[in-house]
Amino acid sequence: MMGAFAAIADGNKLVETYQIPDPAHTVTAKLTPVLQDKFKTSAVKTISDLEEKITSDTALAAAAERQGVVLDVVTVGWGYSYFPLNWGRYNIGTNVNARLIDARSGKVIAQSHCIPPKEQQANFPAPEPDKAPTHDEMMADNAALIKATIIKNADTCAAIIQKNMFGGW
Repeated sequence: MMGAFAAIADGNKLVETYQIPDPAHTVTAKLTPVLQDKFKTSAVKTISDLEEKITSDTALAAAAERQGVVLDVVTVGWGYSYFPLNWGRYNIGTNVNARLIDARSGKVIAQSHCIPPKEQQANFPAPEPDKAPTHDEMMADNAALIKATIIKNADTCAAIIQKNMFGGW
């Protein structure tokens, strides 16, 4: 248990030190124009980054003043882990949830989950541990590989979520 807390603290420090973007922001940025097109509006009220983290459907609807829809995108998990049979190589992963809430009723009208399939992940062309990056490769150039991989995985998640929630509109 203490190891898990240490890993979380190290991860938070890594994100802060290298300014690694939260995948949820990338997914939201990709899906917002899709929603604007679907609902034929250019008016979007952003309620993200609130001081208190709102998680309930009804509270999010209230924060949107019971008007329109709420797109709630949350990064469930992101980071890297070593391969069990090759401790010197790492997989960079992303795990995102999204839901669309009718702000008037506070009910979820669409939702999706995304972990990019191995063949669509950005950090290596195949799920072969021997081709995955080393720790030094991930940290080089101000963690450029981690940043690029997280963004690529978020782009993949945006496409998957769009298809799952909106049928590809």
